[in-house]
Order: sequence, then C-alpha cells, then structure tokens
Amino acid sequence: MSNTIPNTTAQSAINAATASAAVGAANAGGRTSQSLKTLSDNFGSFLRLLTVQLQNQDPLSPMETHEFTSQLVMFAGAEQAISTNQKLDTLIGIGQKNEASQALNYYGKQVRVKGNKLSFQGEPVTFQYTAPAEVASAELTVRDSAGKVVFTKPLETSQFQQGEHNLTWDGRNQYGYQLAKGLYTVVVSGKDSAGSLVNTSDMTVTAAVKGVEHKNGKTWLNMGYYQVTLDDVASITMPGLNVEDQVRAMNFVGNNVLIIGSTAQVKNGRLSLAYNTAGIANFGKALGSEILKAVKLKFYNQSGSLVKTQDITAKMDMAKLTGGEKRIDMTIPDLINNNYRVEMQVDFAGSGSVTGSTFNKIPMGYSGKVRRVVFNNGEIRLEINGVLYNPSDVGSVISSETPVFKLSS
Repeated sequence: MSNTIPNTTAQSAINAATASAAVGAANAGGRTSQSLKTLSDNFGSFLRLLTVQLQNQDPLSPMETHEFTSQLVMFAGAEQAISTNQKLDTLIGIGQKNEASQALNYYGKQVRVKGNKLSFQGEPVTFQYTAPAEVASAELTVRDSAGKVVFTKPLETSQFQQGEHNLTWDGRNQYGYQLAKGLYTVVVSGKDSAGSLVNTSDMTVTAAVKGVEHKNGKTWLNMGYYQVTLDDVASITMPGLNVEDQVRAMNFVGNNVLIIGSTAQVKNGRLSLAYNTAGIANFGKALGSEILKAVKLKFYNQSGSLVKTQDITAKMDMAKLTGGEKRIDMTIPDLINNNYRVEMQVDFAGSGSVTGSTFNKIPMGYSGKVRRVVFNNGEIRLEINGVLYNPSDVGSVISSETPVFKLSS
C-alpha cells in the first residue's frame, strides 16, 4: 500500500478543482468563453484526480459514492451557469442592435439633452435651465473649449424667476462678433438677495441629431461637436415650420431690414447702417438748444478694439439727427472687408455759460436687403449678403419712406 494516495489528499485536490470551476462560472459575466475554457481545464484535472484516486484508494476504506455525486453536481451546475450566460450574452447583443436601430429614428430630429454643452454650428443654440425661488439676480456665461469666457450677460428679472426658462445664444462674443464653430459650454449663475451664489438646476440643451453610432456596447447620438447616450436624452421633437412664421419670413424678401444686435458687414468699403435717436434721453433737448459740433462713427473689430473713427460732421445736420429711424449708405475705401460693431458719437457746443453735450455710443443697426428665405436644419432663415439671419433678429423693415442718406468719405 506504499503507492496508495490518502483519501484526504485526493479529496482536497478534487474539492479545490471543483471550487475553482464554480468560482469561474459565477464570475462569467462578459467572459463566458474564458469561463468555459477554465471549466473544461478544471474538469479534466478533476477526472484525472478521480481516476488516480480510484486506482489507489484503500479497499478497506473506499470513498463514499455521495462524494462523487456532490462533485459531479457542482460541475454540472457550473456548466449550466456558463450556458445561461452564453444565452444572456446573445440576448444582450440582440438588444444592443435593436437599440441602435431604434436610435436611427432620432436622426435629423431636435432633442433636448442633459448637460450644458453647446455645439455651435453657425446657427443659434437654445438651452433650458430651472431657477429656484431664491434667485434675486442671474448672469449668463459662455466659455469656449479652452475654458475662456467669450460671452457674458446679466439676465433680466423675467429670465430667472422660479421655474424653467429658455434662452438662445447666437454664437456672438461680447462685442457682437460671430465666433468660430465649435464646442462651447454655458452656465447660468444666480445669486440670492444677500449676494450668495445659488445654483440653477436641470440644464438641458436643444440640438439636432447629426448621426448615430454604436460603440463600446452603447448607442451614441452625434450632436455635432460632442456625443451623448440615449440616457442623456430628455425629450425629442420633430422640427416643424410654423405656417405663420413662413409667411412672415417671406414678407421680408426684397425689403431692407434693420438687424438688431448684429455687426455691420463691410464689402469693398461699402456698408449700410440704420439708427434712431428718438429714444435717447435729452438728445432732442440738445438738438433744440445747442449747436452741432461733431458727428463721428466709430468702428470696433472682433476683439473690441477701436480700428477707425470716421468724421462725418460735414455731411450731417440737425435734420438727419432728428427723431425717427434713418439710414446711412456710405463708402469708406480704406476700411477693409470685415464685420464691425459701429457706434455714433454726437458732440454739441453750448452757448454762453451752457456746457455742451456729448452723446457716446449711439447704437447703429445693420441694414441689408433680404434676398431670399432659406430653410436650414428645419429652421427658417433670411439670407442677407450671403449670411443667414433668424427672422427674430429683425428689428424693423426699413420702408421706402425711411430717409436714406448717401455718404462717401
């Protein structure tokens, strides 16, 4: 009996092999093929150990049959668990394919996605946020992909009252210049009456789905400059074109319009501006009691720097500055092609002991003729000198009765 293997040793080896296989099966999620190989290897070891034990067991103290049965049942259970996982993997794969197929229905539609990322692609971007009751003031801040602040604006009271709000950013910076397409982030920061910060919540962004992609076991929606999963979608809508909006837009075609909050386009030194001094406090009083001294136009570039001051005093008079909307068509040959923010400065000279008045930063709107109506990404846009504008940017139509003054340098 010197070659006999003690029952306890063989039993210990068999139990170890069995336990290893069971653990492999229990942790088989996502690793079914590897677990099946581990079970096969362990089962081979189990059979070899079992054969050696049968050959060398003590006839006077044979292994009890329930030990065999228990070990075989454990292996059978592990094998069944792996088989179940294989079927689950198949079902998961089918479900993922179905999800990707269903996600195609999102393509081209407007969705609201959770978060504060703005994919600016040349068109205004709309976002939503929820303001709590304690907000007493709020500010909107937009940053570029490098974290640099490119736009900031205090919000009006109606824009931070308790509840959900919608705002639209047109892709312009602090000075009214159009920024490059790309990824931006938006933050609405609120303060309570004591000046302490109050966080807004539930921020979402409305954007069109540009594509659908399946990767890393998930379905992703392409929002332009970033991607989101289906779990990030708060709602989905089909972009529609309201008939009234279409009719209103078509009425602009062929007319000169005043674009509010926009920069003026200069091409070959030519530009068209509109202005209205009627709403400027004390301007009419100065016109009636003081002497016109100087009228200047100031042109600012994209960074907000003053690049040119054009003196137009000799071509202006009281009649051209009196109340009501007026338009200037002018040519400044040395002004390079670009977009500029333009302001008017009017200086008056007093008489006797009366001090003269100066009115700085009289806003000049951009005036241009609407060539056609364009439907871009499900939205209505007006084409003016090759640039698309939102009809809501139109402040007024400059009628044939609007005085037009043609100036040249």
